[in-house]
Amino acid sequence: MIQFAINLKYFCSKSLGIKRKSVILQTNNSSNQILKTKTIKTMINIVSLTWWWRISRFQ
Repeated sequence: MIQFAINLKYFCSKSLGIKRKSVILQTNNSSNQILKTKTIKTMINIVSLTWWWRISRFQ
């Protein structure tokens, strides 16, 4: 019975650890996604700004 309880405790802690890891991975993925979209937005802004500057300069 004690052995069973120890096994149960071990199993629970293992599955909890796996859950924690997957949650951490998910948050990392979402923050990476946010970073990517921010980078893309910044790039688009820079490109549009340079185009606007070129057009306004040649008018």
